[in-house]
Parts: sequence; structure tokens; C-alpha cells
Amino acid sequence: MISRLCLDLFLVIVSFQGANILVFTPTGSHSHQNTYRPIFRELFRRGHNITYVTSLLDSNAPYHQIVVKDALEDFTAKFDVFEIRNFGLIANLIMYLRSLDWASTYLSDPRIQELIMSKDQHFDLVALESSLFQEVNANSGHKFQAPTVELLAVPPSFWFLHVTGNPYSFSCTTSSLSKSTGRMNFMERLKNTFVGMTNILFTKYFMMPKHSSGILVGRTDPL
Repeated sequence: MISRLCLDLFLVIVSFQGANILVFTPTGSHSHQNTYRPIFRELFRRGHNITYVTSLLDSNAPYHQIVVKDALEDFTAKFDVFEIRNFGLIANLIMYLRSLDWASTYLSDPRIQELIMSKDQHFDLVALESSLFQEVNANSGHKFQAPTVELLAVPPSFWFLHVTGNPYSFSCTTSSLSKSTGRMNFMERLKNTFVGMTNILFTKYFMMPKHSSGILVGRTDPL
């Protein structure tokens, strides 16, 4: 909903001319891609120029695609992604720490390096899914000096709500890791608070420094 409202607002602002839009969603999830693609097909139909970075080629897409290796291919070959919700807290934290290693799979692609290092590429908007193990990609907005739209096809984490300024309360906003409903007793609220605070603090003080250092890998131009 938030993404759609932001896109609608942006379309009003630039409705008098076509915009250059970069869509950076390299994770190979069919459900996520099938959620996002109709939006950008419609934007293309309305005269906007779309550059779509993905690991799943859409043979019917009318816009330009940059197809990269799926960062989660090795992970999904070993684990059922639908079982992630059954991971414990420690397993989830380890998975998050490994996410930068996954990102290096596509960031090292020569075509992505060319895009990152380019000095003549211009985009009016960058749409990405950085809050899903891909925080390093948030630098794209800074690189191209363009506003960003955060896409999300899964329930938001507390970190996502925190950085986007959306309201949340540990007493009624639940984490998927706490496995609780909105009707929590005291102990469930306590567990939910612990999980939520861990998500925010771990991401801020452990994940983000790692992703920030990853932004500089392979770069020679200043940020």
C-alpha cells in the first residue's frame, strides 16, 4: 500500500514527461516478482522508461531487463523458503549476517558493476526491496541522487517499520518470529518485545555496518 501511494504521488509529479526508473529486485522469488511486475508494466505503458534488475527473466516484459544470478539459489537448494518462519531467533540472525555474501553474487556481475560505476546514467526514481536481506542496495538511491520507493511483498519486520517511520507497538504489532497473534498475554508481549528489540538493535549495530562496508567493495568513485 505504501509503495503504491508513493508511486502514485510520483506519477502525478512527473506526469508531464516520461521518467527513468530503476527497479532493483535481484532476488529470485516468483511471488515477489509477480507482485511487482504489473506495476512497472503499467508505468512503461504510460511512457516511462524502465530498467529492471532481476534474476528471473520475463520473456514478455516490454522494458529493459538486466538478468543476474539469483543470490538465494544456493540457499533455496538446501532449504525450503517456507520453513524460514520456523527458524529460531539465532538461526535468523545468522541468516541475516550471511545476506551480504548473497548480495555479492549479483553485485560482482560486470553489468551491475557497470551500472554502479556509471557517471552518465540518470534515474528519476529507484524502486528496490532492500529491507529483505539487501540493505546494501539502498545505496542505489544515493548513487543516482534519486528518491527511492521500498517494495515489500512479505509482512514487515520491526526494522522496516522503524526505518520507514511507520508506527509500531510491541504490545500489539507482532513479529513472525514470536508466532503470536494480536491478542497476546503478558508473556507473549514480553517475548514479542524481546524479538522486536533484537531485530532493530541487531540490524542497526551489526547488519548495517557490514552492509555499509559492502557498498565500497569494487568502487573507485566517491559515494
